[in-house]
Amino acid sequence: MSGSWQWPPGWRALRAATFARWGRVCWRCGGYANSVDHVVPVVLGGTHDLANLRPACSSCNSSTGASVGNRLRPRRPRPLTARQLAAIRAKRAEAGMPVPVWRSARRW
Repeated sequence: MSGSWQWPPGWRALRAATFARWGRVCWRCGGYANSVDHVVPVVLGGTHDLANLRPACSSCNSSTGASVGNRLRPRRPRPLTARQLAAIRAKRAEAGMPVPVWRSARRW
């Protein structure tokens, strides 16, 4: 098995269809996407189907390699800021709902 990736037949059409479906925004960092990344790498059983392809910037695409990593696990939510917590408390108080008491703005 060689270390370099070979274009499958019809790759240019798949690449164009991926950009038409998802746009030119990197699915990992949100930057400008100039390449196509496999969600599940081909080495790990992924296919070249349109459902397995996402647009990616060259730095995100080259840094991931053939690892599944966090791709299949949901991302951990960002902690709420103090302003967001205050807004939640105010809305719950207006609605007559019990207001939870959080120790700090960071929940993790």
